[in-house]
Amino acid sequence: MSSVQLSKLESLSQTRVDQARSAAEQQRLELSIMDRQHLELKAINREYQEGVIGKTAIAPQLLAQRRAFVAQLTEKLDMLSVQRQQREQMLKSKLAEQKQHTAQTAAIGSLVEKRQLHEAHIEAKQDQQQLEQSVQGLQHVQKMNAEDDHV
Repeated sequence: MSSVQLSKLESLSQTRVDQARSAAEQQRLELSIMDRQHLELKAINREYQEGVIGKTAIAPQLLAQRRAFVAQLTEKLDMLSVQRQQREQMLKSKLAEQKQHTAQTAAIGSLVEKRQLHEAHIEAKQDQQQLEQSVQGLQHVQKMNAEDDHV
């Protein structure tokens, strides 16, 4: 593969790194939102649970509604905890993917550099060979001219 092709591959690989980074940031944002929602719902749940304690003048129907609400809220909190764990796993996966793409891009960059150095070395060798051939040709012409002058 030529250095130009490797450079294009490196550019594509960098695009994948950027996309993976963006996906990881999106996962972080979603996780942050879930954490905030969980904290807010937990505070509401605690408020409703503690609001009943010590109150003796609550109608049984209202108490039943309140308990049902707390039960639903507790269920929602449990569901959010499970979803958060799933999102956290997804984030870890995205971060691992980003790390892999970054490593691949670095490896490709290294190959590009090595290939460019190799191509420059080959070009320098060719230039050296042409220069040596030119010197040999010039020496041959000078030798021929010197022989012609002696004759």
